[in-house]
Amino acid sequence: MNIKTLCAHIDCSRNAVMKKESLKEFLKILSKMGYNAVMLYTEDTYEIPEYPFFGYMRGRYTADDLREIDDFAAELGMELIPCIQVLGHLEMALKWDFLPKESIDIIMPDDERTYEFIDRALGALSGAIRSRKIHIGLDEAFGLGSGNLMKKNGYEPAISIIKRHLSRIVKIAEKYGYTMLAWSDMFFREWNDGAYWIEKKEIPAEVIASVPECVIPVYWDYYSTDFARYDAMLSNHKQLSENSWFAGAVWGWRGMIPYNNFSIKTMTPALDACEKNQTENIMICIWGDDGNECSRYSHLPALYYIAKYAQGEKDIEKIKQGFEETFGVPFDSYMEIDEPNRPGNPNFGNCDMNPSRHMLYSDYFNGFRDAHVIVDDEKYFAAYAKRLDKISDTLSPLFAPAFRSAAALCRVLDKKYALGVKTRAAYKSGDKAALAELIRDYYAPLPALIEQYHKLFKAQWDAENRPSGFDLQDLRLGGLLMRTKTCTQRLCDYVEGRLDKIDELEVELLEMPTYSYGKWRSGKYLFTPNVFEGT
Repeated sequence: MNIKTLCAHIDCSRNAVMKKESLKEFLKILSKMGYNAVMLYTEDTYEIPEYPFFGYMRGRYTADDLREIDDFAAELGMELIPCIQVLGHLEMALKWDFLPKESIDIIMPDDERTYEFIDRALGALSGAIRSRKIHIGLDEAFGLGSGNLMKKNGYEPAISIIKRHLSRIVKIAEKYGYTMLAWSDMFFREWNDGAYWIEKKEIPAEVIASVPECVIPVYWDYYSTDFARYDAMLSNHKQLSENSWFAGAVWGWRGMIPYNNFSIKTMTPALDACEKNQTENIMICIWGDDGNECSRYSHLPALYYIAKYAQGEKDIEKIKQGFEETFGVPFDSYMEIDEPNRPGNPNFGNCDMNPSRHMLYSDYFNGFRDAHVIVDDEKYFAAYAKRLDKISDTLSPLFAPAFRSAAALCRVLDKKYALGVKTRAAYKSGDKAALAELIRDYYAPLPALIEQYHKLFKAQWDAENRPSGFDLQDLRLGGLLMRTKTCTQRLCDYVEGRLDKIDELEVELLEMPTYSYGKWRSGKYLFTPNVFEGT
């Protein structure tokens, strides 16, 4: 396989901005594997001097930070490529109301203040990072043209708006000598009823014309295990540009625990399709949606496998041997960090479920996921905790914190995973003695276990990231801790006769319909039906 660029794309926007020291260590590891480029995904976590509220209190990188990181990457033979947003995914900046809005997360096209901002952004990055490539985003601008722009001018197709918006950005980019990369989904959705991944098709001429020659489309796909889908979409992208890139991912977003197994299952056919279609530029995304809880170091097996497979080594035993020689730990041992997501996941290794996270935060009384919980699954967590602790003792200080944190999570889940189901069953049967046992053996130990998990999760975070952003984790885990105490007290009041009933436990659990179950699988709606989008 002829690879020109193998790029690691690191999400530094979803609360966790990597510390320079940890990032440098991570770059050394990536370089050793064979990655020759890196993107830092920074929606608003880089400094634009003219906009003090851009990245305010978010741990943003200064220009000096980026110069230092760029110099370090160059010494390793790696190209640091800026990766930003110039249309959607800007809600964290737009909330401050210093930029014009099309909607809550989309900046306003056709407004001169927008292009002044983009000019300042590109200028700031141009002065800090030597690469003349820049990734400008443009993905998932859902509802473009149906917000304030439509109120002002009436309806206009999104593809027309993007074309005009891009024409302005092209002129700005030319000023700084930039070649631009852009996610390609918005060039497909409008003429395919909102769908991105489609069979081989002739792309409409007006869509092809909407992609300027200096813009390189990036086909992203993190979900499929089907070679045919990757093959079809890479073929479609050749119509947009012969220089199109492919972006896959290592799975770890919306959860504390990675999916190295699923990452390998998706990326193997993807790389095979890249080889067939002679796609020379590949990026591997390490996304951190919804809090960036998963350690980047937990992805090492998948990142190593992908690099070696892309370089032409397809013998898994040789890949495993190389991993152990490189990192001093058996490949299969490191893969055990995936295990906390096995219980509650009937297709482990073949999907993106995150039961370890959604059962950590599932409410004791309002646990709507409990309709799908198998009580027997909880028995695995104590063994996982011991095994992960044992592996952590063999690891370097860089890698061990993720395993210790995962072990602590398992110790929480050993008590909490099926506790809502057990509580409701005992309550429904009127068995106050059983409830008293649950209070003593499960509820009472949980606060200390949650606090220990918080301590080790924070140690993992502090080893990798700047402090900004951990406030969200404090709020979530602090909320879990207080909810544990509240539910414990109410159960005590019921068992001891001070409370006649517990209203929430009177509710019959419903099995979720397919659509809602999909959201349950992905980890949205974390705590309770009374919280929207997980908070």
